[in-house]
Amino acid sequence: MGAIHQALISTAKRAQRTSNPAQRESEDRMLNRLARTFAAQLGAWKQHRSGGDRVLVNHLSVADGGRAIVGDVTHNQLNLPHTAASQPQAADSAVGPAPTPHFGEAAGSVEDGEAA
Repeated sequence: MGAIHQALISTAKRAQRTSNPAQRESEDRMLNRLARTFAAQLGAWKQHRSGGDRVLVNHLSVADGGRAIVGDVTHNQLNLPHTAASQPQAADSAVGPAPTPHFGEAAGSVEDGEAA
């Protein structure tokens, strides 16, 4: 954003000093592009700083066998282990979360100490 602003100012100065009409038109086009780019970057920065757009879903449809999270979704930014109390509930309570193997366990079953 700073580089675009710097290029915008230097292009404006160059366009002001130019007496050749063809070069002046070229500088004006470049000045217009830089100004639009800077305005777009400023708008994106403002939206980023304000937290972006909030979306409210009034209707949710989940097909048979599908799952949906009901509630606020946040990222685990501290990389703390998840606990059962902090896990969101599935929309269809009859369908629980898929079991995940623990570290070091095979995905298949184990019978009498031998892998199946």
